[in-house]
Amino acid sequence: MSWANGAAALNNISGVEVRNNKLYVSYNDGADRMVRIKDLGNNSQSDLRIYDGNPIFGQPPTISGISVGNDGSLWSGFPAATDSYNLYEFAANGTRTARHNVASNTAITDVAVDGASGLVYLAAPASPYQGIIKFNKSNVADTQLYFTGSTALNPVGLGLDSSGHVYVADGLTGKVIKFSKNGDGSRLLEFDGKGVNGTGQTFTAIGDVAVDPRNGDIYVLAVPGSGVRIFRYNSSGNFIHSFSHTSLTSPQKMVVDSTGNILVAELSQKQVMIFAPGQ
Repeated sequence: MSWANGAAALNNISGVEVRNNKLYVSYNDGADRMVRIKDLGNNSQSDLRIYDGNPIFGQPPTISGISVGNDGSLWSGFPAATDSYNLYEFAANGTRTARHNVASNTAITDVAVDGASGLVYLAAPASPYQGIIKFNKSNVADTQLYFTGSTALNPVGLGLDSSGHVYVADGLTGKVIKFSKNGDGSRLLEFDGKGVNGTGQTFTAIGDVAVDPRNGDIYVLAVPGSGVRIFRYNSSGNFIHSFSHTSLTSPQKMVVDSTGNILVAELSQKQVMIFAPGQ
């Protein structure tokens, strides 16, 4: 385990992403909502202001999820932005290119961008949607409010595999569900903490989900009765093992990079915890 250190503490750390050999971490700086971008090649870093405070009513919400496209575009979601926009889009150079009000300003709790297609998947736990929204920037009319079909979900975490299939950690059932990438709501895989092979542990709470782009292994942040652990399953949903760390107490989001490292935004430490591949 190692740490991705920054120049200053990452207060209220809430999201993490790795793309194009860069680490992206969302956090609070007073009333501002920021993303720290660290170049993993030369260790240089910069801070991007997503939301500049001074809301009309009270404090702005913490960023609920970040994701990056193949072109370096950065997407950030909000559970309920005070200026009526819940999805922000930035170019690779940090310039804000658009703000979107998706599905009548519904709460967004996570964001996942398919690098190949450019489609943006949004976790929307609040009624009337309670599922995953597929947002098509190129054709907004193609936006689907019920990507997950008619079954209600509480999507506390989203993940994508290398083929663009969508994974959700469902807070209602405590299950991981894999959906087809074409947006018809087809479920391709579904399992609880025990896994398809039944050798894991039952979850009492579930957090984020992430997929190893190399082999399709599925990682899940969850609580099996007490203590937070990271559970690993193979691409078929069979439980492999789980692991933890004494500093892993308040994980927010998780991602697996191109080399298999597991990165977790850890609120209590104000840092990103990095676990080696194959754990």
